[in-house]
Amino acid sequence: MYNMTKQKENSRYRPDIDGLRAVACLAVVFYHAYPWTITGGFAGVDVFFVISGYLISLILYRNLFSSEKPGSINILDFYIRRVRRIFPALIMVLFTCLALGWFVLLPEEYGLLGKHSFGGAVYISNFILYEETGSYFDFSANSKLLLHLWSLGIEEQFYLIFPLFLYLIYKLRLGFPLSIFIFTVLSFAAGLYEIQAFNQSAAFYLPWCRFWELSSGALLAYLTCCPNRVKTICSGIIAARSEKFKKILMHILSVAGLAALIISFGIINKGYRFPGFTALLPVIGAGMIIFAGPQAVINKYVLGNKVSVFLGLISYPLYLWHWPLLSFEYIYGGKIPEDHEKYLAVFLALLLSIITYLYIEAPLRYGKHARKKAASLLAVLLLLGSFGLAAAYNNGFPSRFADEYNSHSSDEIRNQELIEHQLRDENNNCFRYYPQWRSQDNACYMSENQDNVEVALIGDSYAGHLRFGMQDQFNKAGKGYNLFTVSCQIPAYGFRSAIDKSRYGAMRTEGSKLKDKALLDLLKDPKIRVVVLAHNPECSASEKLGEVFDDLEPQNNSLSYQEKWEKGYRRTLDMIKKSGKKALFILPNPYLPFEAYACNKRPFSNSQTCTFKRKDASHAEIYQKYEDTVKMLTEEYDNTGYMKLTGFFCDDEMCSIVHDNRIMYKDRGHLNFDGSLYVSDAIYKKIKEMME
Repeated sequence: MYNMTKQKENSRYRPDIDGLRAVACLAVVFYHAYPWTITGGFAGVDVFFVISGYLISLILYRNLFSSEKPGSINILDFYIRRVRRIFPALIMVLFTCLALGWFVLLPEEYGLLGKHSFGGAVYISNFILYEETGSYFDFSANSKLLLHLWSLGIEEQFYLIFPLFLYLIYKLRLGFPLSIFIFTVLSFAAGLYEIQAFNQSAAFYLPWCRFWELSSGALLAYLTCCPNRVKTICSGIIAARSEKFKKILMHILSVAGLAALIISFGIINKGYRFPGFTALLPVIGAGMIIFAGPQAVINKYVLGNKVSVFLGLISYPLYLWHWPLLSFEYIYGGKIPEDHEKYLAVFLALLLSIITYLYIEAPLRYGKHARKKAASLLAVLLLLGSFGLAAAYNNGFPSRFADEYNSHSSDEIRNQELIEHQLRDENNNCFRYYPQWRSQDNACYMSENQDNVEVALIGDSYAGHLRFGMQDQFNKAGKGYNLFTVSCQIPAYGFRSAIDKSRYGAMRTEGSKLKDKALLDLLKDPKIRVVVLAHNPECSASEKLGEVFDDLEPQNNSLSYQEKWEKGYRRTLDMIKKSGKKALFILPNPYLPFEAYACNKRPFSNSQTCTFKRKDASHAEIYQKYEDTVKMLTEEYDNTGYMKLTGFFCDDEMCSIVHDNRIMYKDRGHLNFDGSLYVSDAIYKKIKEMME
């Protein structure tokens, strides 16, 4: 046990902190593999941040307050130490992902892996993930093999500025506790501002919103490392009491800290308020455990035992290995892995972590030739990052496979990139009008030239997945359009899906209000001529996702969901007709009885499922009742029409999600880029027909 021996030779080594690392890492692993067992396990990363801030700051303080060279921080040696600590395991994981992905990932998937490999190599993964506008908690995150490297990016960005910050405090003779405390509060306030502005992705991924967790560890390190330099109420009380009192207090802190972590992992969920105030619980819990010291009861007997310590020693490579293995299973299997497959991934991650720790990480971290090792590791990591950048730039190297695995030409890929770039601009433009839409897991889009807009789409994600095709059609026509989507919310004024009991409840309740505001605004706009309505009826007709409620006329809530659809749409259609506009319902495409990924043709696999019997489509009864309701209303309102998407995918007997040898679905219910383009021409023609 090379590393453990070296650790034990250091008199300052605290085995309980390695045990705390184990707790944090296992929480993350269990959350990713079995999220129903530990809903807040992702908060283990927050514990990692506190530990990292504490340990690294101790090193910096010992340099600054050294009796031999006070006031000095050897930045070069500091970064050499960091490189030898974190690069070896990261290089192994990146290399393995790129090598394995070369043989099994399709071009689009390999291009995404390349981009994220580059981000991981230069420690900007958090910025890349933020720019992709996807949440860490999105279902699509399962296919991002290096999603978890966002946390490494934040750590290294912190260590680019924090040593200089401490050096500046020392030279200017500022108070360390007060300065670090102000730094921490400002960072926490930045994250809280983004949460209050309904921009969870910014609060989650941007470094200045997360630095407070690391600097909390740094403040704790100062209090424990430099007791003669700081006078606090806590230290005063301890100093004034007996040694027995001090021990009891440390035991209490230790137990309370572990309790705080257990509660954090058990009750925190992926709602839009995280991190914010919610993250205080795991941060404070970790801080109490560290402050309690190695002799406190939990630290000594739970965290300091040999099993906990060993798991802590391999926690870094375990963190790096577990997620790519789970993600590969998801991508290659075309579905969420079965429990036995997850067990295998976790076991393999443990095995690879032990091997990485014993035979790669420890030999390179310790021993002679520190600078040569660091330079070599840096060169290898940059080489891997450069290869990843090349993979992203070359669209995943489609020449790796025969044409049967390559679904897009270069021109088509460029067209997709152009449309996605335009949509990002229009998304940001919508945020200028509706800043609270940042909180939603579905986005709004508004053309920058609002004088050129005659059409608006409003609905849930079943409106959102039409955006690629609509953007393409309106680009060709030289026109603009607006799109307002709120996850699972019916586009009926005053109605909302009753999902308050779910982890998305507060977010979607706010979204329902935004939906109503957008509807009122577009009805007041004289330029808008057609309002397109799209909805997943399962969201307003099932116990799982939530029945629909009428907030304006609560007496309607005793009605059946089909009757509430009718009430809600009558109210909305009356408003649309009164405004002199027309309405077009888009009836949804079939909901698949399998995951769309199962249709991908992959190397080394003969398993492929792309067709199903029409009668086997999921939620068929609810979809039919929704269609009946819409048809009845369109017969009554002469300004209203509808369009069915089922016919694009099904005949009388069978359905297929493939057209022109391309998969049309992103997941079981939503169309992908190709699917959106596939139906867009007919939708646009129907809109033009209604405008004539």
